[in-house]
Amino acid sequence: MDQRSKGTKIDSFAIHFHLGKDSAPQIDQWISCAMIMGVETIDLDLSESCSSMVDHVSSNASDEYKFPFRILAVAGKKCGLRHLRLASCSLIAPPDSNSLTSLITIQLQCIDIKDEQLGILLSSCLFLEGLSLHLCNDLVNLKFAGPNLPLKDLNMLKLPETVPTFTNIKQLVLTIFPFDDEDKLCWISYVLKAFPLLQKLQLNLFCPSFIKQPKEIERVLPECPHSHVGELEINGFYGNQHEEELLKYLLDNLVELKVLAVSPCSQSCQKVYRGFNNWVYEEANAWYKFRMERVCGWLHAVVPPTVHLRIR
Repeated sequence: MDQRSKGTKIDSFAIHFHLGKDSAPQIDQWISCAMIMGVETIDLDLSESCSSMVDHVSSNASDEYKFPFRILAVAGKKCGLRHLRLASCSLIAPPDSNSLTSLITIQLQCIDIKDEQLGILLSSCLFLEGLSLHLCNDLVNLKFAGPNLPLKDLNMLKLPETVPTFTNIKQLVLTIFPFDDEDKLCWISYVLKAFPLLQKLQLNLFCPSFIKQPKEIERVLPECPHSHVGELEINGFYGNQHEEELLKYLLDNLVELKVLAVSPCSQSCQKVYRGFNNWVYEEANAWYKFRMERVCGWLHAVVPPTVHLRIR
């Protein structure tokens, strides 16, 4: 880093490699150098999957690199960091509020962070517009300290047990894992209530490879008419019974829906979710192609003509 930082400005700094606490002095030094040179994007993915040269025994949390938020504060210099992504590390102490006011987006994946820590973090981000939380399993009650957080986009792998009402969110990306056939779908009515001004909803469904024998599941969902969602995207739709019930419920309650995009439904490839709104397309097998023919027919039959259906 010292040899390559000859310029006057660094736009982005990224590490995608399996590093732990033993590398903390070097990582801290690199980040400090990037901050001094006005970096706008920091992307740290220290997970084992980033390196093919490590054994794949799961790391202990105590061995993880601890990200010190104090390192984002540079004496005598205004912080210009706009985007922060952290994966597979821990956090140290409450952040200094003056070092986070420039952040626009935060992405956290496999981070040991508790409700209170997240609340302090978000209360320091006065202009935060996008928040992603993936596999942050210690979160239980999602709370925001200030009422004026301008959050517009929320990307979550799962909903915590309690979530406040969001009046600023225009786009929600929600990943349901696992989405098994005994799911009672209670979460979807809560989503419609908690995000009253939502305009675009993206659901990423992960069904187990083994579907149990179909049986009657009593699903009693309240009517929740929503008059703002105009675009609905569902990925991972294979036409299982619980998936069909979910879609029917949304079609009944999204009264202003204009566009419905359903994937994977390609005849040649399937769309696979890799996290953080990251997608790849993989070649579909023969079973998948046969299944999608039936799904496409069902979709055309149930989607009303007022909704533009996109099958991809």
